[in-house]
Amino acid sequence: MTVKKTEGVWTLVQDKAKFFKVPFDILGTLVLAESGGNPDADGIDSNGVHSTGLLQANQLGQGAGKTIEWLKNPVNNLNLCTPFIARAYANMPHTLTGYDAVRYVASWSGHNSQNGTSVDADLPQAYKDWMAGSRPKFSVTVDAPDPPKPTHATAAERLKQFQSTRQSVADSVKVGANKDLVNATLLVFDVLEDLLKKDLQLP
Repeated sequence: MTVKKTEGVWTLVQDKAKFFKVPFDILGTLVLAESGGNPDADGIDSNGVHSTGLLQANQLGQGAGKTIEWLKNPVNNLNLCTPFIARAYANMPHTLTGYDAVRYVASWSGHNSQNGTSVDADLPQAYKDWMAGSRPKFSVTVDAPDPPKPTHATAAERLKQFQSTRQSVADSVKVGANKDLVNATLLVFDVLEDLLKKDLQLP
């Protein structure tokens, strides 16, 4: 049975950071940079592609196959996107700290990044605001349970789903999606797939 409760959005982000073993400062900064902490944030680019929710899941990327309303649910959005952030953090060089750590995770998780190598211009300011405690206040109603912690078997299943989503993104060119945007998204997919295979010790 799922119990509904209302709480501050940053309390929810903190809970998910703990669940997925990501430092709260890293996940919080990325949420602040992506959406300002607004679960209803919905950006639309010049090609009509939506990026939605706390971590701005993109229709041609991590949000592929999900509805806008589903992605606006903060629990859904965090459960969907935070594993990508957790993998990037797990593979981060331990010498990185502070903003350098945030920048690395952003660059290699597909969040507030471009092509897995560069970071959007607003990330440094978001980090400064986060560390200064400047965070907009939003309340959210939590009505979805935490996901089960993945076992090796379910993780292998997720790899198959991940590869299927990547193929859907690649195929979107055939129906008129912007080729440059699709290629950039596929580069991120390729990096994340390699990281996931390494985590699972798969060929």
